Amino acid sequence: MNTFWVQVDVQLEDRSSRFFMNDCGGRDQVVAAVNQGGWRGYEAPLPEVIAKLCKGWKPVFLDVGANTGYYSLLAVAAGARKVFAYEPVPSIHKIFSDNIAES
Repeated sequence: MNTFWVQVDVQLEDRSSRFFMNDCGGRDQVVAAVNQGGWRGYEAPLPEVIAKLCKGWKPVFLDVGANTGYYSLLAVAAGARKVFAYEPVPSIHKIFSDNIAES
């Protein structure tokens, strides 16, 4: 499988940051949606809600069933104080770990 790293730029009013995600050879639907619609493009309006809450409150963010880590990485990019994420499926956890390491 070819690895293509997708850059995700998160632009809020007074904060901008970025993270990277592996597109899993074109199979990651989250990355495909973000490629098409920007960081807000996957499961709208949830990314916007998470970003605004993390920016304003600086919370501890809990992501159970983190999949490849989009919401965890978004929370960090938007200003979460700390993120705890759990992905139980070993093959998906590996992708999530790689996404964290790349970002």
